Amino acid sequence: MIKTKLRKHGPIFSPNRDLLVRAAMTKSMRESVLLGEREIKSGYKASPGPNRVGGRRTSHLSRGIRGQVHSPFKADIQPGKYVYGANVPYAEYVELGRRASSQKVKPTKGRALRFRFRGETGYNFRAYTRPFRTALIGNPMFKKTADKFRKPNSKLKKIFVKNLTKVLD
Repeated sequence: MIKTKLRKHGPIFSPNRDLLVRAAMTKSMRESVLLGEREIKSGYKASPGPNRVGGRRTSHLSRGIRGQVHSPFKADIQPGKYVYGANVPYAEYVELGRRASSQKVKPTKGRALRFRFRGETGYNFRAYTRPFRTALIGNPMFKKTADKFRKPNSKLKKIFVKNLTKVLD
């Protein structure tokens, strides 16, 4: 939530005031969504090689982060929903990490897991993988960006103040 005080000059009850404020809020929301997308994407690092497994492109998360403005007062940013129709299934693991597990990882479809190790040209097939003995720490870019925008002097507040002062002056 952003709180700020604005001073109004001129007539208080202008007939176009509601329309102008609504337009300024929509513009501010659009700018804040684009800023949020850039901040989140900047935290993810691109992989060093081409991301192709079996002819299919992988690492959709960075490309799929998009925001949408629903109204002048509501917008959100999703990992894949507005690009692919649904959120990328591994976004939760990238954001939150993976806990340690004593279970073997088995394929859900088919009879084997397929891997390509770095530096090799062919694929390796396994019926299962060993348990994860240590947890992997995630990269919480959505949370970091939200915390960054909640600070009192954030870029987000400056966007809203700039657009609203133009309308109310």
